[in-house]
Amino acid sequence: MLLDTETRYSMMEKLALALITAKKKLRQYFESHTIIVYTDYPLKQVLNKLDLYGRLSKWTIELETYDIRFSPRKAKKGQVLADFLVEIQSFTPDTLPELLESEADWVWIMHTDVASNSQGAGIGIVLEAPSGLKIEEAIRLEQFATNSEAEYEALIYGLELARDMGIRRLKVREDSKLMIEQVVMNFDTKPPHLTNLLQKVTDLQSKFHQFELVQVPREQNQKVDALVKLASAGECSRRSVIYTSQSLKALEVFSTSSEPECWMDPIIRYLSKSELPTHPKDAKLLRLRAQCYSIICGMLYRKSFNGPYLQCLRPSEAKKLLEEIHEGACGNHTGGRSLAHKALTAGYYWSYMMTKAPDYARKCDKCLRFAPTFHQPAQALPSIIAPWPFAKWGMDMVGELPRAAGGKSYALIATDYFTKWVIVEAYITVSKTDTTSFVWKHIICQFGIPWEIVVDNGNPFQNAKL
Repeated sequence: MLLDTETRYSMMEKLALALITAKKKLRQYFESHTIIVYTDYPLKQVLNKLDLYGRLSKWTIELETYDIRFSPRKAKKGQVLADFLVEIQSFTPDTLPELLESEADWVWIMHTDVASNSQGAGIGIVLEAPSGLKIEEAIRLEQFATNSEAEYEALIYGLELARDMGIRRLKVREDSKLMIEQVVMNFDTKPPHLTNLLQKVTDLQSKFHQFELVQVPREQNQKVDALVKLASAGECSRRSVIYTSQSLKALEVFSTSSEPECWMDPIIRYLSKSELPTHPKDAKLLRLRAQCYSIICGMLYRKSFNGPYLQCLRPSEAKKLLEEIHEGACGNHTGGRSLAHKALTAGYYWSYMMTKAPDYARKCDKCLRFAPTFHQPAQALPSIIAPWPFAKWGMDMVGELPRAAGGKSYALIATDYFTKWVIVEAYITVSKTDTTSFVWKHIICQFGIPWEIVVDNGNPFQNAKL
């Protein structure tokens, strides 16, 4: 049963409230399973808006923690129980037919119009359900567009919206005779970009069981004409009208056709078409990753922890952004870590930004040419073994060598670590007396008492007293 204040909620707020109530009653199922919500209303588009406020914003945050998918309602079997429960609870009898009656097989009416002025261009769409529910959307075009291009943009966006809502029968009312004649193939379409847009309209027509395009006078499109003026001026009521902006689809035909596969495409296919990889492990990983993303107006955004949504970029777009931030008009050739942080705070995101940004900064030609010179050696300096000449000696015995004059076949060798000075003396046999005499005569008497003598503990050196 709804409270007195809840009965005055809008239709979308009532649907969101029903989903929140189901989540509270069936929490254990929401936490352990994937929940599919069948509805003929654009509940998914409303909950994914960036400018939500009030109770809808709070409910959206609660639902983001669960794996909830929205799908058009195809059969009435599961709806019978919901209808029965609503009748028992006496749930707003006056709005019961509007909420529960399946309108997918009824004819929906869509009005479209365009306008342009010195402040910009915009398109307006009014989608009217058989029960009287009206969905109004005003869209501001981000690029300059001719009147013919804007007419096609409005029709394409409206058809995509109706297709996503699961509408099967649609009647479009348009006041542009030229576009209608081109769609029905009575007039030829010569410009290449208009030909691509016409092909896209033809493809979208095949998605509907019944489609009709009717020309109406401009006087019958007054409401959508008001939406168009709001969109072109950049001002719109945030409570009753969905106000967004988008890029031209005529540009998307040429820009995305040659774009290679990147990290965004699997997430976009899953969020838009529910496509998953064949491997179960990859599918589970993709579902977990996709919870942090959302598609808004055909663009992929990443949900931020404490800020606005972050626009996801492809590799080519990310490279252009790094060039602009690092060495653009306001660039200061910042380091890699700071470069990635600036891109993040500007509202952009790509999956490898923390690794690619430092690589880009290190390869910058101007940074390499004009970077400050470092006098620090490239490797660690070794410690000095001998601090001054003849302070440290290395000593060893060599033998048995070929006999020389006098039967001498052994030699004592001493080398200074600092100057590499070598002293050699030959002996018939080497004893500790010979070792002591060698050190006294050739090292102490000539160079003074050394700081250290290094030997390998051979027999002649074991008990030698220097």
